[in-house]
Amino acid sequence: MSFRDRTDAERALQRWPSRNLEQLFEDLAELGHRWKDGDEVRVPRVTLFLRSGREVTGFVLDVYGDRAGGRTVLIRSPAAAHPAGVDVTHVPWATLDAVTVHDVAAWDRPPADAPPPPTREELLARAASATELLAEKVGTPIAFELELGDDEAALEPLGWLLRLAQRVLLEVAAAPASADALRGRVKAVKLALGIQPLTSFADGSLIITTPSAWNKRATAQSLRRELEALL
Repeated sequence: MSFRDRTDAERALQRWPSRNLEQLFEDLAELGHRWKDGDEVRVPRVTLFLRSGREVTGFVLDVYGDRAGGRTVLIRSPAAAHPAGVDVTHVPWATLDAVTVHDVAAWDRPPADAPPPPTREELLARAASATELLAEKVGTPIAFELELGDDEAALEPLGWLLRLAQRVLLEVAAAPASADALRGRVKAVKLALGIQPLTSFADGSLIITTPSAWNKRATAQSLRRELEALL
């Protein structure tokens, strides 16, 4: 059976990386941090099996502590389980026996509340609007350019990247020194798909790339740091 003939679940399992328990929880905690920061991200539901025989199901918020003093996993309970409030369970690392990550096929998909993918026309209109807003902020035209190609699957990640880049650039431009740098050096902001999130500057253009997989995309904080370093 070829990769193309597999079901979504089978393809997800083939992409699923082998990693030890510590690396898995570090990855889950990173997603939890992004969720707390307000990023659009899907945090997988997990079930922790404890050596006592108990089970804890929820979403990883954080992993804190160190090996010497003992690490602890913070689990946020699903809202449906506690409609009156939110419970957070602190699970000592030494009590863990195993973990199940539920629905791994959704690991790199958009969160359930993510907006639908834009059409090509909608995306171009949003890019034109973002160009106008940034021009008003810095006082000179800086065009948002999209490497669309012919792949319809590129519309969703590029739409997401446009939203993120517009928001972060407007925040960065609020600082007078950054606004001066944008005015003096940047003629265009080019957005494209790539293997990993990268930000670079060449020939008067800021080049920002994003992978399609949601769990590998940049955060607003990381993009802002990269832009401020470049400017």
